[in-house]
Amino acid sequence: MLLEVQGDRRMENPTEQQVRGAIEGFLHPGPWSYAHLVDDQGSYVQAAGNRPWCVVERRQLAPLSHFRAFQHTPVIKYADGTTLNTGAGDITLQHDEWFLLQDAVEIFLAFLRDEPFPVQVQWRSMNEMFGL
Repeated sequence: MLLEVQGDRRMENPTEQQVRGAIEGFLHPGPWSYAHLVDDQGSYVQAAGNRPWCVVERRQLAPLSHFRAFQHTPVIKYADGTTLNTGAGDITLQHDEWFLLQDAVEIFLAFLRDEPFPVQVQWRSMNEMFGL
């Protein structure tokens, strides 16, 4: 596994503590607000945001697909089309795509452990947006 954090911070075979610290460290403006965790096959999860909110996406290589995380019971009440301002750019989200950083940590740790994602996390296809 490889953990990459905005600002060229790369960690090979990161520990759970390093993954947790990477996500919990999202500050805007700040040292970083984007991270992704890549497995040995090239599939990954990524998050971008700022305290306390973020967006989470994943890409799998077989079959090639890209997804954005959402939850049936949103934690906040932003309207569809509200923008999350991050160091990776402004990202327009639907109302159910806002995650607390602690939720993103759990998603990243599940990926790191090769375990199922938390039950509240659902995945919306973004294949059309990426031409997949």
